[in-house]
Amino acid sequence: MAKGIQSQEISPGEAGGKLAVVGWGSTYGAIHRAVRRARAKGQDVSHIHVRHIWPLPENLGDLLNGYEKILVPEMNTGQFKTVLRDQYLVDAPRSPRPAVSPSRLPSLKRRSMRPWHKTNHHE
Repeated sequence: MAKGIQSQEISPGEAGGKLAVVGWGSTYGAIHRAVRRARAKGQDVSHIHVRHIWPLPENLGDLLNGYEKILVPEMNTGQFKTVLRDQYLVDAPRSPRPAVSPSRLPSLKRRSMRPWHKTNHHE
């Protein structure tokens, strides 16, 4: 998207796999903690925390395409998920209420295993 913006990193996790949990802003702590717990149990899940939401990091689309499923928990009604869908054709679930809070960590882990898949229209 934009040159000069630092490349997007994954932490914790690997580039590519079954599930990427993508967040930005205040979702960092809850997502990071849930992903660390899931990885400790052997689940193939990674955390991508976007720090620059516009312009988006140039390598973000390639990273997202490396995962079978994408989950975008948000504290609002899904604006960031909509940006990702518009820019990269990523299909992610819409949460009917704020999805990230310390009390909802178990729910986040359960939701991450549901069969939501990215839509790749570039193939």
